[in-house]
Amino acid sequence: MANINAPSNAFGPGNQPTPGNTRGKSSKTKILNALKKKMNWSEDDLYEHIVSEAFVNNNKDMIEIVIKTAVPIPKTTLQPVNFQYDRNAAYHEKCEVILEAVAAGQIAPDVGQELIYTIKHIASIHEVTELEKRLNDLEDLLRGFGDLNK
Repeated sequence: MANINAPSNAFGPGNQPTPGNTRGKSSKTKILNALKKKMNWSEDDLYEHIVSEAFVNNNKDMIEIVIKTAVPIPKTTLQPVNFQYDRNAAYHEKCEVILEAVAAGQIAPDVGQELIYTIKHIASIHEVTELEKRLNDLEDLLRGFGDLNK
């Protein structure tokens, strides 16, 4: 027997997808198609126009666009650091070593903060792993009690 009721999630006048969630042509494609239609320009023609506006007509906004497109700003990366710490020490002791290195000027504060965040993340991974192990041990123990009652 076929379902005669319309699905509750069907698109209709009151139920439309959000504008950012629709499929279709990208904004870049739409702009290039509009330029081609109105001015008979290709993508290469657009780039030539931007460069000529930037450097021939000395348009500062266009120069900025060209430079940002041609030479993107590199992301900043933290410099490598070397310092001594005990690998077997507790996590809070490792963080104290980092704080002392920051206070002594051996490590930049932002690098120290990132290192402490990393240690915190590693500690949380170890914590979850330990909890999983303990939970499995408890489940095994409970299964053993279930076998005794039979």
